[in-house]
Amino acid sequence: MYSHNDCLPGLRLLHELTARRGKKHLVRLDVESANSTKGFDCFNDFLVDAGPGYMAHVGTRNSSLNLGMFVGSGL
Repeated sequence: MYSHNDCLPGLRLLHELTARRGKKHLVRLDVESANSTKGFDCFNDFLVDAGPGYMAHVGTRNSSLNLGMFVGSGL
């Protein structure tokens, strides 16, 4: 099991990469369901806030495969 501190270096890097003004980022989330159906969602305007919270945000859905309707306001 991972602790919050195990993830901090990666979260800091994601924040630094996505915090650059004037740059837009796309994120692709690959998933597999319990019945082994694989799919992905792509979202525009991905960014990660600064710590300590490192909240991730996504914009509009860009493309998808096998995931149906995504519902939610964040990751």
